[in-house]
Amino acid sequence: KVFEYIGQEQTSQHVHALMEFVRVYKRIERKQLWRLCMRNMSMQEFTEATNAAITAEMITLSQIPGGVEYRFNDRRAKLVEEEAVG
Repeated sequence: KVFEYIGQEQTSQHVHALMEFVRVYKRIERKQLWRLCMRNMSMQEFTEATNAAITAEMITLSQIPGGVEYRFNDRRAKLVEEEAVG
């Protein structure tokens, strides 16, 4: 259980890190976001963090010509952050 908690905490940190980029850009292609995040996390961790952010409705995934992009969900992201702070 301790290792499971550590993994969850790390995923949370990765979500927070990638959300900083998405918050600034508002819309960002997956490739560009990966380039920004790859120094701090592996591809698997990036995938887990983006999936977690999508599940929490902090970002949405949209098809665009030539790939996909993430879009910032301002209202939902604020709610999630407020809940985390307590």
